[in-house]
Order: sequence, then C-alpha cells, then structure tokens
Amino acid sequence: MSLRLLAHWTAVTTTAATVSTVTAIPFTGTAASAIGTLAAAGVCLIGIALAPTTTRKDRRP
Repeated sequence: MSLRLLAHWTAVTTTAATVSTVTAIPFTGTAASAIGTLAAAGVCLIGIALAPTTTRKDRRP
C-alpha cells in the first residue's frame, strides 16, 4: 500500500469515527446506534469514491 493510499484511508477512518460519534449525540438508545452507523457508512462510501488509484507504474498496456 502506498503512503498516499495509507494517508487517505487513515483520514477516512478517523473522519468516519468522529462523524459517527458526533451524529449520535442528539439521539439515545437504538436510534443513536443506527444514526451513527449510517453516518459512518456514508463517510466510508464517500472515501471509496474518492480513493486514489492504485495503478502500478511498471505495468504497460
């Protein structure tokens, strides 16, 4: 894994954890868990969409 890809996924994971916690604050019980999980999933999907490519430089078409 390249340093750029590692940095990207570290940022996505940290953001997902933060968003999950902050989004769940106004809710209680099961609703808090569900809202937090949906928020984290949304951040992860955005992270997948924005992930840098992993094309190797030594491959030729």
